[in-house]
Amino acid sequence: MYKAGNGVEFLAGTDYSMKYILELKEWAVELLEENNYSEKLTDNQFVFMMHQGYMFWYFNLDEGDDPPVFLYDESLDLTECKKVSDTFSEFLISLYD
Repeated sequence: MYKAGNGVEFLAGTDYSMKYILELKEWAVELLEENNYSEKLTDNQFVFMMHQGYMFWYFNLDEGDDPPVFLYDESLDLTECKKVSDTFSEFLISLYD
């Protein structure tokens, strides 16, 4: 986050830098509430990235050192958050593909 989070071009429109990291979960909770989404975020879930205010990614803090990554996207008709990667490291690598 330190290296990529200071760049302007990498993931344009996506908030993930240290500047916003403490606000991301609050924004995600607000997004879920605005959409009357039945699933709620828990204290165990860490939101690490949000794009354009309509989608966010998170992982569960109790799922090890390289946890699965989940996505909420208000443009999709989801009944639950979607697992997008088996591990956080695979997710990060996929951002460059």
